[in-house]
Amino acid sequence: MNSLITLINSLDDNSIKKFGHYLNSPFFNNRDDIIRFYNYISGKIPLAELNRREIYVSVYMGSKYNEQVIVNLFSRTKRHMLNFLTITGLMNDELAKTNALAFELAKKGLNRLTEKIIESSIENLRNEYYTVEYLKKYYDYTELKESLVTSLRNYKQKTENALNRGEAFVNYYILNLLRIANDFIVYKYVNSVVESDEIFNGFFNYFDFEKYILNLEKIKSPYFIITAVFYYGLQSKMNDPERTYTEKLKKIVFENIDGLKYQDQATCWTMLFSAYIFSNSPPKSDPAAEVHEINKFFISRDIYTKDELGNLMENNYHNIAYQAIHAKDYDWAEWFLNAYRTKLPHGTPDDSYNICMARCCFERKNFDECLKFLSRVKIDNVMTRTNTATLSIRCYYELGYYEEALSGTEALRQFHKKNKILPLHLKKPLFDFAKYASKLIRYKSLENKFPEDIYLKALNGSLFNSKLWVIEKMRELL
Repeated sequence: MNSLITLINSLDDNSIKKFGHYLNSPFFNNRDDIIRFYNYISGKIPLAELNRREIYVSVYMGSKYNEQVIVNLFSRTKRHMLNFLTITGLMNDELAKTNALAFELAKKGLNRLTEKIIESSIENLRNEYYTVEYLKKYYDYTELKESLVTSLRNYKQKTENALNRGEAFVNYYILNLLRIANDFIVYKYVNSVVESDEIFNGFFNYFDFEKYILNLEKIKSPYFIITAVFYYGLQSKMNDPERTYTEKLKKIVFENIDGLKYQDQATCWTMLFSAYIFSNSPPKSDPAAEVHEINKFFISRDIYTKDELGNLMENNYHNIAYQAIHAKDYDWAEWFLNAYRTKLPHGTPDDSYNICMARCCFERKNFDECLKFLSRVKIDNVMTRTNTATLSIRCYYELGYYEEALSGTEALRQFHKKNKILPLHLKKPLFDFAKYASKLIRYKSLENKFPEDIYLKALNGSLFNSKLWVIEKMRELL
């Protein structure tokens, strides 16, 4: 029953009404008890727990309760709910609808009508807003047309169809390969994966991408720009110490952005952002200001990567705000956090909003407000706990709450000593922060001069969390 309740509660008001229409259609349902059950629950959504005996009386008007009858009722209703969701999904999937209809028409020998349906769907692909998806669907439609209705009566047309289908397949394959490679490089960077035998080892020895892209440009292929964006984006992350590929990427994006499909424009933003943030080649200077200007350009045009339902993805929401804060554009960061909060998926926790607003408050030296935002964060993972802990410790220090700050450093150290999720090379920067922050707090609370040898060791040692802040505060006590 719990899964049925979960399914019903997942529907919005409009979908609940449509489910009622579905159940009242004899084509889908011929049982009156399921309709009566729907009438019983439709006014009680969202559902908590269901009273089985009360349902039995309402639906079957019987005095003697029968558990198996209720179990059967719930089971049948759940099957109808899943079927309703399947039909709803098909209604929103043009490719699936065209395939199903074309096969049914072809089975009836209506070849001309079948061909017309497929050609109409191909024509509608002009509205497709992502080149990769366009190519995939175009190939699928032309393959469907070839298998169902194309005959030898027009050899020239058949050859032309084969060439178009082949071009779509090759370009889709290349684009998808580059897209997967880009995702893999980002995954490796974010998760600190170290491998000697990579899945894309020797990637560029198998295929001359440079020559392929030059050929696309030469023949004025509509796929030249997005292919170059994926390729330069990949190279900029893999090995670009002189930022040669990053500059090529910027040039091709900003010279062609207005002529691209929407999702391709969003892909351009993703590639530019990751070229700076996820590059294996360390930048020679802090790119925060440049990244922020790029983000502002795309947000000013309301261009951003969306999930399947058209929502702004939470990690992008956080990253855009974080780069604005890092670039010290706090007003814009707060505007963005508030303006785009409603564009996140329904039910998204406010953690990203609260953490980023807390960072804004901290940088503005409004430490009490920072702690208020941090207190609203619902900690559900290691990194969230780490980020809130380090920021809280810094707030306590700035406010003169040295006992709380010292307790925070010890709690952070103990937490990462016990947790089994982060590898040691990711824990070390956190341990170093806890170590140096605790020394800093002790000397500050006693109003003693900070030892220069410890300061120099921290200054010249490896990077650790909030190092710039720790060094700055140590310097104040020298």
